[in-house]
Amino acid sequence: EKTIRALASYFSFTTSSKNYLYRLVITGKTEKSRSFYENYFLQKGWLLQKSITKETNFLVMNEQKDSKKYQEAIKRNIPILTEKDLEKL
Repeated sequence: EKTIRALASYFSFTTSSKNYLYRLVITGKTEKSRSFYENYFLQKGWLLQKSITKETNFLVMNEQKDSKKYQEAIKRNIPILTEKDLEKL
């Protein structure tokens, strides 16, 4: 079984427009605001995306498994994390 850190190492990459370690999408209710996560991610060199693309590394969600973003992540084999999992990256 792969750990969160192993997944994190596997998905680090470089893009032509900017070097981001990860590209993440958040769906559903979160304990912290989207603006908090946008700033938090940018400080770590991560990008908060509005929708899932072929470049998305992780979907962050707590419980909303009926969302379109969740279905798209499953379809594209994108790992799904909770807010607590973010602390491990």
